[in-house]
Amino acid sequence: MASPRQDLLALCRLDAPAGLERGVLERVADPAYCAGLWRLAARHRVYGLTHCVLARSAGPGDTATADTLRHLRRGAALLQMTRDDLVRTLRSAGVESVVLKGAAVLDTLYREPAERDLDDFDVLVRSEDVQRAVDALRSTGYHEHAALPSPQAYVRHHFHLPLHHRTRPVVEIHWALSRPFWPFQLDAQRVYDDAVVVQSSAGLVMRIPRPEHLILHVVLQNLQESFSRLGRLVDIDRVVASATGLDWDVLIREAHAGCLGPATSLSLQMTSRLLGSPIPESIVRDLRPSPVARFHLAILEPVASLVSQRLSHTLAGRQVQRLWLVDRMRQRLAVLGSFLRADDDAVDLDRHAVGPVRGAIKLLRLVTFQGSAYVAAAARSLTAPGRAQMRFWSSHARSSDLL
Repeated sequence: MASPRQDLLALCRLDAPAGLERGVLERVADPAYCAGLWRLAARHRVYGLTHCVLARSAGPGDTATADTLRHLRRGAALLQMTRDDLVRTLRSAGVESVVLKGAAVLDTLYREPAERDLDDFDVLVRSEDVQRAVDALRSTGYHEHAALPSPQAYVRHHFHLPLHHRTRPVVEIHWALSRPFWPFQLDAQRVYDDAVVVQSSAGLVMRIPRPEHLILHVVLQNLQESFSRLGRLVDIDRVVASATGLDWDVLIREAHAGCLGPATSLSLQMTSRLLGSPIPESIVRDLRPSPVARFHLAILEPVASLVSQRLSHTLAGRQVQRLWLVDRMRQRLAVLGSFLRADDDAVDLDRHAVGPVRGAIKLLRLVTFQGSAYVAAAARSLTAPGRAQMRFWSSHARSSDLL
């Protein structure tokens, strides 16, 4: 029997309107089942996409879906207008920006903007333009949150500055794309310099990352969020489907340069398995981690963990996953040391250093989590479905087995 997880995957596939099974439409006619499906879609940031797909598949008779879709389309149109105003405001102040993440793709990769959930805006500017960008947005009512640490601490330990507005979404001004002490990096200057020019639906000319950088930025977000959002994989799927000249050699080279090879391989593998994306197996193989790391990532059940968002709820789980996504042992030890020295989510690391006692406790939690993963994997290996879960890296793995 199909589950909400399987139906969610079916609705997120690019070919969903043509290939959606009748059973999905019958199940979503049940209000209780539908409510659970929409909650799952909202957690994975594909609420708009699933409603748009269902509306195209079910036809005009579904009044509830049609009402929700009208609301989503109005919201998407407002977000587009706000994004375009943001780009114009920065440009009028002499700051040329690169629009990132959802704001860059909602009307360039998706069939309609309402398909891409979005609640904030991210723009990349040159490091020397950060203050000018902040000043320009302050003049339109944006402000820093009072609880933030000093700007100097933010520059040292972070990679973007969030600005708030009374009636508009948060804007994050980026000068980099990950924390300076992270082993996982994507060269912000290269992303800025190689950005491509596109035209918004309202006719505004703006700059967004080239397709290879769009994918690698999603990989960074997967790392930051512990691979817990299906919507990130949908972004990769749409980039692959839309980019006619996607240069896999560039992606491989820059992934290796930023220690993003294993995480990129994991992201592409999951996108291919779950959404049927036409990603060459050779690309996944060129980027995949060592056999030991592949084993440890497989016992974390990457697909099931993503759909359930299990790892995102435990700090030890997030950190163990990152340890096995680092390329080399020397880097892995350095990352482990950084986990034990400071709180993972602290903005100002100088003020949130971890003492030796807390460091020992954190190490114990990491060891305990890894040990429990071994025990769970051993138990699963006694059953056929459990063994199927371990075949994540196999070319014969099926998404239904991995859930």
